[in-house]
Amino acid sequence: VLFRSEPSDDPRTPFRPVRLGLRQITGFKKAEAEDLMAARAEGLAMTPLDLARSGGVSRRGLELLAEADAFRSQGLDRRQALWAAKGLTGEWDADERAPLLLRQRTEEAQVQLPFMSESQHVAEDYRTTSLSLKGHPVLFFREALAARQVAPCVALLKARDRRRMSIAGLVTVRQRPGTAKGVVFMTLEDETGIANIVVWKDTFEKHRRTVMSAAFLIVHGQVQRAGDVIHLVSADFEDLTGRLSELRDDRREIQARSRVDGRLIRSRDFH
Repeated sequence: VLFRSEPSDDPRTPFRPVRLGLRQITGFKKAEAEDLMAARAEGLAMTPLDLARSGGVSRRGLELLAEADAFRSQGLDRRQALWAAKGLTGEWDADERAPLLLRQRTEEAQVQLPFMSESQHVAEDYRTTSLSLKGHPVLFFREALAARQVAPCVALLKARDRRRMSIAGLVTVRQRPGTAKGVVFMTLEDETGIANIVVWKDTFEKHRRTVMSAAFLIVHGQVQRAGDVIHLVSADFEDLTGRLSELRDDRREIQARSRVDGRLIRSRDFH
């Protein structure tokens, strides 16, 4: 299960919380997820050490859970959980079976871990689960974008027909239907919503590399309204993908040997 609706914990609101499924964590094995759920059903604690002992989760699995911020409900933030996971030895029960002197050395010394900013948390959320409940990556660039007269996606809904405007966002979809005669349709997403972009064939050929590879774009174009259908017909592009690394810029971060793709977000593209 990817998502599950949970009972509301606030009677004042009709909304219900949603629990993200373990399948959302990139690279986390199905067998380990099943063992973890079985351990949770038995009422076992969910700390990294408990999962290692009773949940059947490997060290690599623990690192993936920690990177995805899965231990926050246990009072451990992303860095604390990853520190704990990487500090575990291969013998999970060494602190019970080992001689007294060795047993004392299995206790991990407490350290003050570097603070993670909100932007770093959001970037890590996207890297590990492809979404974040803490914020949207584009939000952290909004001030700089506004200074350049780049509008949020929601502004497209009220823009007048044929108006020239610029919009920025993460590229979530690229489509080129066989009946569209070479026209490419893109979807950008920011903290306010989505914007639909039309890329005519000549424009696509001129900017093919940017259109096909950019993860974070500014699109300059003209508004096209046809009833309730609103597009921005693109004329030019600016690739801001390199700026996304600023969200994660922290040389002090604890690094695990990760097989997870380092890209912030993957778009759904045509082939």
